Amino acid sequence: MPIIFMGKKITIFVLFFIAIFRIGYVLSLHQDKYIPDYWSRYETLKTMYGQSQYTTKDWKYWLPDETVYAYAGGAYVKGANPILIESTQPPLGKYLIGLSILLFGNENIIIAIFFIFLLAGIFLLIRMMTGNIMIALCGMLIASFERLFVDQLTYTPLLDIFHITFILYGIISASYAIKKSKPCMIFLSFVFLSSAMMTKVWVTGLVFVISISLYIILKKPKYYPYIIGGVVIIILSTLLVYMRMYLDGYTIIEILKVQKWLYWYHNSKINRFFTIWPLIFLNRWYVWWGESPIIKDTNWTISWPIIIGSALISSIFVLRSFVKTNNPALHISVMSILAYALFMSLGQATARYLLPFLPMCYALTVYGIYSIQKSMYPNKRLKKI
Repeated sequence: MPIIFMGKKITIFVLFFIAIFRIGYVLSLHQDKYIPDYWSRYETLKTMYGQSQYTTKDWKYWLPDETVYAYAGGAYVKGANPILIESTQPPLGKYLIGLSILLFGNENIIIAIFFIFLLAGIFLLIRMMTGNIMIALCGMLIASFERLFVDQLTYTPLLDIFHITFILYGIISASYAIKKSKPCMIFLSFVFLSSAMMTKVWVTGLVFVISISLYIILKKPKYYPYIIGGVVIIILSTLLVYMRMYLDGYTIIEILKVQKWLYWYHNSKINRFFTIWPLIFLNRWYVWWGESPIIKDTNWTISWPIIIGSALISSIFVLRSFVKTNNPALHISVMSILAYALFMSLGQATARYLLPFLPMCYALTVYGIYSIQKSMYPNKRLKKI
């Protein structure tokens, strides 16, 4: 037994070393993006933004999202009103980019930090599902090769990495609260979820708020006051991130109405149902521009149908034992995956819509493989470590 135990410890150490090496390697590929030279480029970014599609019909520059967010981060540091500078998404993510600029003189370093947090969160979620460190490390390593995750370091700074990390830790916090009977952790969950809602349009984050709240009501109905408190946290978070508007004379009602405008702005792009599934499984992307209504997404990889399909199948099997088992991390992830799958089916989505639930899909796929292994080899189960 001591020899077996030592072998497992060595395996864990090797997996941990490989994980560190993998993360370091991915970050090193983009080291040229972490030079502290932001303010030397700020005026150029400002000029380009002033002559872009965001400010004039007769635009000179068509700016990608990452360029706009880079400028917005610096502009927010200088005190710009978020309703006047890049108002198509809530401002928290751009404030985080601004924080990176303040601390490091570079807008991209915080993206690298959140990339590490994202992978660590996937490890924690799998660990909570399986109780096995080796399996969790393997799952995290597999997820580190996901192109949609790694692209956050290539096309940077974008807001998706903040958004999905906040959602992931919202699920982890809520799962811990139920598992350990620590209801105050529900407040932390809502802090993360409200942060997600204030990073990208709030509707996507709301899907996870509803899923987690419904699970808490089903499993721990006496915790409902904490859900009410969580709603208060969401409202206060909204007012806080738009504080610059309030200082400029906008009323609280006008600040809240901005969220209605954001919903209308993004909802106006929805014109077809269920188009996300041909994109995931067949790489048939239904677009709303150009001469061809169906094109291929260059970001598509075979991992999409494998991981997402496996997660959906695993979700169905987990639902069969929903009442009999006590695994909040697993159950909340399943409810969130199914709810978000329904949400994506209601409109014309793109690959970036996959990001909010991909971490849970990876975790659930790994859990499914782990469960199959236990059922096939009941006398050789991987012990919890």
